[in-house]
Amino acid sequence: GEQKRSNIHVHTGTTLAHVQTLVTGEDGVRGIVGASDVLLSPDGRFVMVTGQASNAVAVFSRDAASGRMEFLQ
Repeated sequence: GEQKRSNIHVHTGTTLAHVQTLVTGEDGVRGIVGASDVLLSPDGRFVMVTGQASNAVAVFSRDAASGRMEFLQ
């Protein structure tokens, strides 16, 4: 089946820590099936994810302090 889950990690120095798991169909999340590319806005406030299998672009807001993301569209 298609990958409907994306794990979010934060890199600090030499440590990589799991922050959040985003799942298509949960909390309004859509468009990330087959996530193929990720782009962080220049100001760090937004993340765009292309879902190759979804043929879509998902947009998330990003909390700079925690790294957690919230689906916007």
